[in-house]
Amino acid sequence: MPMQRRSALFTLSSLALAAGVLPARALAQAAYPTRAVTVVVPFPPGGPTDVAARLAAQRLGERLGQPIVVENRPGALAMLGTDRVAKSAPDGHTLLLTPQSPITIAEHFEPRPPYNAARDLVPVAAVVTSPVLVLGAADGPPDMRGLVEKARANPGKLLYGAPGLGNEMHLTWELIRSALNIDVMAVPYQGTNPAVLDLMAGRVQVVLTSPSSVKGHIAERKLRALATLTPQRLPEFPDIPTMAEAGLRDLNMPVAWLGLLAPSATPPAVVARLRQEIAQISAEPAYRQRMTELGFELPAFTPDAFPALVAGQRTQWGALIRAQNIQIGK
Repeated sequence: MPMQRRSALFTLSSLALAAGVLPARALAQAAYPTRAVTVVVPFPPGGPTDVAARLAAQRLGERLGQPIVVENRPGALAMLGTDRVAKSAPDGHTLLLTPQSPITIAEHFEPRPPYNAARDLVPVAAVVTSPVLVLGAADGPPDMRGLVEKARANPGKLLYGAPGLGNEMHLTWELIRSALNIDVMAVPYQGTNPAVLDLMAGRVQVVLTSPSSVKGHIAERKLRALATLTPQRLPEFPDIPTMAEAGLRDLNMPVAWLGLLAPSATPPAVVARLRQEIAQISAEPAYRQRMTELGFELPAFTPDAFPALVAGQRTQWGALIRAQNIQIGK
């Protein structure tokens, strides 16, 4: 058989084979998911993050037509569960639902995570964002200006109650402290509640936290909310000024989010399907209402914008940590 004819037959056969394979792959992706999906939450059960994650996972499973198994995998500052997903098969059947600490912050501290978040995980969508309040004692300064004045008059004497070190609440305070040029040292606690209790007892003078965890204390005037870190005032707390209204206008406050991520080699069609479903879920009035009741907000940006947001926050946190020489565990 002449060489040219053989080549032509080989090319035609290859094209025919490809024509048969490509639709099969497309069908396989279109059929996603083919079994139960595991959503790993790298925090203990029962907290606000876990409750929001389970609500989102339930609706996602209903829309995908497959059950979703929420697997709590806490430990090592959320790096244990994150590593589990980073090393999972990239087929969309093992996903991560987490705040940003193990994704944008952990890599800037020692010991380094056993994964590379930028390389090993693809940000799919933010499920919710979390408002953050600056809290002071009920008998303390009445507003942010008063807190700043007191801190400057007493350098090194005021304390910030941090829910651990090396997380976004700790670093957000460091961002505020640096911008305001005040000397208020972070004191680590095992979570937010002990820090809030010590704020009410006068052992620390400022705490950052979500509104849902202190709503009752604010209503009973056991704590004073000095400012919200959101761009606009919160509907539930219309009397609490924003940081811009409090005089800190040029500070780029990172958005606190709870996000869905997948192993980086997950097929684009699967990632697109997940983004589409999250967008649809986020538009449901009942879902929005329930998340609001839990103290969360729905993202003001689309799922497609989430990867750029994550990359920007990773850069911002890294720059802050280096500039302030922030260290943990020493």
